[in-house]
Amino acid sequence: MNCTQAQILIAAYRELKQGDPQAIELDRHLEECAACRSILARNSIIGESLRSLPVIEPAPELHAQLMQHLAAEHAKFMQQSAAGTPAAPAFLKPYLQEHAQHTHQVDAFAALSTAETGPIPIIRHLPRQRRRRPITNQFAIIGLVASFLILIMMGGLTSLLFITKGNPQVAPNKSDSVAPPTSVIKETYNTQTSYTHVASAIGTSNAIYYSAHNDATQSQWILMQLNRATRISTPLLDQTGNSTLLLLSGDAQHLVWLQLDPVKVQTIKSSSGLEKTQTVQSWSLHEITLSQPNSILKNQQKINESTLFSSTFIQNQLPIWIHNPVQGVAMMGKNLLASVIDNKGISHLEEYQLDAIDPASSMREIATGKHNHILTSPTAMADGSQIFWADEWESSNGTLNSNIWTEQARVAQPNSLGRWATHMTKVKSEFLDNGSAFRPTVVGNSLFWLTTVDLTSNQGTPTASPTPTQTPTPAATPGQVIPSSVDPSIYAAPVDQTIRGSLVMLPLNGDPSATVTTISTRGQAMNLQGGATFILCRTDTDYEMFDSNGTPYSVGSDLDQALFISVNHNTTVWTDAIKPDAVTPTPQVPAGVTLSEFTWPPMPTPAH
Repeated sequence: MNCTQAQILIAAYRELKQGDPQAIELDRHLEECAACRSILARNSIIGESLRSLPVIEPAPELHAQLMQHLAAEHAKFMQQSAAGTPAAPAFLKPYLQEHAQHTHQVDAFAALSTAETGPIPIIRHLPRQRRRRPITNQFAIIGLVASFLILIMMGGLTSLLFITKGNPQVAPNKSDSVAPPTSVIKETYNTQTSYTHVASAIGTSNAIYYSAHNDATQSQWILMQLNRATRISTPLLDQTGNSTLLLLSGDAQHLVWLQLDPVKVQTIKSSSGLEKTQTVQSWSLHEITLSQPNSILKNQQKINESTLFSSTFIQNQLPIWIHNPVQGVAMMGKNLLASVIDNKGISHLEEYQLDAIDPASSMREIATGKHNHILTSPTAMADGSQIFWADEWESSNGTLNSNIWTEQARVAQPNSLGRWATHMTKVKSEFLDNGSAFRPTVVGNSLFWLTTVDLTSNQGTPTASPTPTQTPTPAATPGQVIPSSVDPSIYAAPVDQTIRGSLVMLPLNGDPSATVTTISTRGQAMNLQGGATFILCRTDTDYEMFDSNGTPYSVGSDLDQALFISVNHNTTVWTDAIKPDAVTPTPQVPAGVTLSEFTWPPMPTPAH
């Protein structure tokens, strides 16, 4: 499906039924095309705005004034018309008579046009043929004016456009804005399975995928596919294992997950002969191609699985604040960005082509971290033209710092030696170097991040180094648990997840006058996650969601009890933490799991 076909279907998106082949093709295209996702989001926002607007009643005298102006225009038209011109429509004749009575210089043709016999033929004596202006049909004029009247009487769209044009300075995310109503539509899925401990989950256009184990011993791990329509869970792998499995990202055609093998304790000898122990954990990053979107199993075997990267994680070689070998992944079309740490404690940012015959061999090294520096939070424009990531390190006083780097595709500078052919080249540079910019996330054509400095006096200079207003150290509210993208009891959350700062955005539209804007209005933000169409974060009071333009939307209180929250493309999936009073499964009540999700823009609710 190309963009033209997709944009035709987007106009009828709300009417498409779940499971319809066109709906499946459209969802697959939307996951890969940022431009069409932006059009869908804009259409949804306009539609919701129109439905929420009150009907505007036109002024009582508006109809009479419109008919009077139309009569005057019709009179002028009749003066310039040739013989045989049809008579004026009946609804206009009373206003033509009124116009003729109040005109000081009454044109004969205009007056006669009100008669039942119609206009008198005109005989003209012209010595030679002259070019005349094209004459617009009278019914075209009447139709144009009548259409304008209908729009005025309908009110909604016209009033919206006039308000927008007349008040461009009004922004819905200002502090004096009224909090929007709950905008997301929650959907809950209960599915029966013996693997009841869910550790991670992601939503795609065709299913929800989750990883789970069977009991407290964590001896059997599995990846599952949950069919939204049937609520049936199907194993994705052909067998279980004792290695932890965590889903990180995916779309309708690819899934990416992390495998963590059981921790081992090693005894090593130093150069002086002293023995010491260290923990070692083997791990690997995997990808599977889902060549059959609606049925990913083939003869009960996994299909097209490949290992992208494998190594060992040795905690003793790393700063104490680093707990995990993978510090973030991001998908951009058919490519994957992954921030990984090798067995020597060196951080790497890598890019893989998932549609290659051997994705592992397609790896491109984008950046390598310095000693005790970790590259994290990779993110990119959908077309890969701009890639961003964070470079984090800890200063001597224990403060966590972070700069944002970027790689951009630019036209190469001409070489004075030899022949030159225009081509693109990739250029890396520091985008923000103040040590206080965390968790960059690209949504649509905007870059979001958390900053722990005051930007009010330096809005237009992203590379400035303002004075910090607070110490950028983990500072979660006492007693408050900030859910990670996976179960934090299985996979420790990164330290920067609890960094609290102002949520800001910068348009990536190439406009040199674009400025950094603070968009969060309900306290400082933390745990920033972004999809293809929206950004989600936790504030001091609740969760906030914004689209790529920084417009806020309410998610209500549904996420307050979440064990983990995973944002993937246009879907957010979560499961609630186990409550002390949870009912223990019995033979009459089969074991199972409950997953919740919402999509943005909202998708049609699937049939149960």
